[in-house]
Amino acid sequence: MGNAVEFSDTLLSEFILGFYGYGNYSGRYWFVGMEEGGGSTLPEIELRVRLWAQRGQRELEDVADYHRALGMNQFFVQPTQAQPTWNKLIRVVLAMQQPSPTLDMVKTYQREMFGSPGGDTCLLELLPLPSPSIGKWIYSDFATVEGLQSRETYRNRYAELRARHLKQKILEHRPLAVVFYGVDSWYQQWWRMIANTDFETSEIDGAVCYSAFVQSTKFFVIKHPASRGITNDYYHQIGRLLTS
Repeated sequence: MGNAVEFSDTLLSEFILGFYGYGNYSGRYWFVGMEEGGGSTLPEIELRVRLWAQRGQRELEDVADYHRALGMNQFFVQPTQAQPTWNKLIRVVLAMQQPSPTLDMVKTYQREMFGSPGGDTCLLELLPLPSPSIGKWIYSDFATVEGLQSRETYRNRYAELRARHLKQKILEHRPLAVVFYGVDSWYQQWWRMIANTDFETSEIDGAVCYSAFVQSTKFFVIKHPASRGITNDYYHQIGRLLTS
């Protein structure tokens, strides 16, 4: 992996501007989230950023290799632990071929194919820094990078910049489907910008869903996998809609 890299504000700034997620821009199925989970402590944040630098500062990482390097082997070995967010997103992909994918099918896909450079999925984040919740912000405690004084200043500084980049990537690669997860109104403004369209509102399995079709790409805005009360079938039905 190379020599250890020293964590610094410069490196953190490069991570903010250069890291977008996992997988393959040529994949047919893209998932765009609000931000990655984790990042509860400074040592964890430092490890994530230093590993990214040591591995070549890639715009897209291999989700399995990167998380193994972080020590999160439980998601990629047998017996496999289903990662809660990935679990639901994988169900969207699998439901395009199998109406009601099982948990074993989800775990196999997670372990072997999800977010891989040669696979069919691309996992992206509007905002790059990991955080355990929108109510926690520790970056102002140690970083002097522009915009990190608060979550609000961070959003204002970087959301539009990264949204424009994601919009351009979609125009370049024309994925079959782009699924945004998170229906909060603040994020929806960026989903509309990235998709360059408005969405139609519908209901699936008692929960809201938004959709649009632009040229060859289907866009969906769905409930976040961490949302309470949302069944697996909600995500299965999204997958079925992608094939219709």
